[in-house]
Amino acid sequence: MPQKEPLGESAQKKIRASGKAAARPVSRDKKSGTVTVSLRIQIPMLKEIDEAVRVRPHKMPRHLWLLEAIHKKLIRLRQSEAESS
Repeated sequence: MPQKEPLGESAQKKIRASGKAAARPVSRDKKSGTVTVSLRIQIPMLKEIDEAVRVRPHKMPRHLWLLEAIHKKLIRLRQSEAESS
């Protein structure tokens, strides 16, 4: 996906002077209500994740596998918090 070029200094000055916001399209993250997160992970763990993704009966992207794992962890956390209350 091509990166958008930042507005040049003269374009930014013109926008500020006119009092108008930049007419840029809304980002995909804002449209979907998500945020992009960068994750550092050790190579052996990533290899293990990739193997778990590879052996699934149906093809699944690593991104979706990670989201599913996070979701399951949050459910378990909520359950343990509810039990301790």
